[in-house]
Amino acid sequence: MEKLTTTKLDNLAKAGTPGRHADPECPGLYFKVTGVKTASWVFRFRLFGKRPEIGLGTYPTVGLAVARAKGRSDAKLVADGIDPRKHRGAVQSKQKADAAKPRTIAELAAAYLKVKGWDPPPHYEDDNHGYSTCLRLRKHILPALDKGNLLVEHIDGDQILKLIKPMWGTKPAQAREVYHLITELLDYAIEVPELISINPARRIRRYLDTQPDGGRMTALPWQQIPELIAKLRNFQRSPRTFHPEIDTLTRISIIAARKRGWGSLKSAGNSTFPRAVPATSARPAKLAASTPRWL
Repeated sequence: MEKLTTTKLDNLAKAGTPGRHADPECPGLYFKVTGVKTASWVFRFRLFGKRPEIGLGTYPTVGLAVARAKGRSDAKLVADGIDPRKHRGAVQSKQKADAAKPRTIAELAAAYLKVKGWDPPPHYEDDNHGYSTCLRLRKHILPALDKGNLLVEHIDGDQILKLIKPMWGTKPAQAREVYHLITELLDYAIEVPELISINPARRIRRYLDTQPDGGRMTALPWQQIPELIAKLRNFQRSPRTFHPEIDTLTRISIIAARKRGWGSLKSAGNSTFPRAVPATSARPAKLAASTPRWL
């Protein structure tokens, strides 16, 4: 059997005589000519009593050395009882799946929101949790991680600490929500796309200081109530009927009644503001029907 060389392959391709030419240095490898300057490589093997073949590429795109390397690689698979055709299909499927995976944190966030049903972002009145999640991603997480262009596998604990620590002591509730969201987002990267194997957000919790006790918020002086009502009226975005005076004063009256007793409202009359809760010593359970639903 004559040895194959690049010169001989060129001459066979130019001649265009149909036929197969075996390579003695790689058993099973054939140079297949089908026409003038039309040739390709095939590898023929025996497996489970059959003699199938698999294409290795066209000539001269795939040269002699590359064809031999592919043939030897397929021969090792056959020796292990693996069909090279199925192996190639599995590799190609994995490559397509890897190419479709979200790579940047922005792409991961978009995939996460789509799974959650928050794409497009919901209105705060329709889904407050989804609205808040989208807002935290857009306002806090993505800008801190290279505007969302950072690769997921490149995110480490130091970057997450830089994101969380500035607000951890000054805005405890907001910091906890942002930390919980970035943790859940990276958990999604582990479980669904399998981009990373360890969640760096869970490893930094020990390095965060104990948050200060926020306590109760300072009460609003009654002199500022008209200004608050004006701000509420300007903030209104919904076409739904809204009475800031009634809602605000009802809330203030109920809070005052809880602190001083329901009978104290009898002497709390004020001509400036209408009383939202009847001046009666009725128990709170009987006033539940008139209490706004958002209290």
